[in-house]
Amino acid sequence: MLTERAQLQAEARVWPEHWHAVQVFLGMATQWQAVATGFGFVWTGLRLEAVPAVERGVRHLVPRELRLHRPRQWPVLFDQLRCLEAKAIEARNRSH
Repeated sequence: MLTERAQLQAEARVWPEHWHAVQVFLGMATQWQAVATGFGFVWTGLRLEAVPAVERGVRHLVPRELRLHRPRQWPVLFDQLRCLEAKAIEARNRSH
């Protein structure tokens, strides 16, 4: 029997080395920046200054061996987060 976390990972097909970034990205759901235009909103990206606080808030969701919270690991986490952000910007702005 799979644990709830293992079942979610299997269903979402998230590689373990990306799990921390996915949790931070999901935690950043309220941190999107947008610009109002005559045609609606244009999503410009995440408020990256919120990442440290959000990361601390979701860290407990990430198995200890997969955490990227040490200073030397932040570039990896940010790279993964920026990839997720770029694809989300494409998808959000395409829906207009």
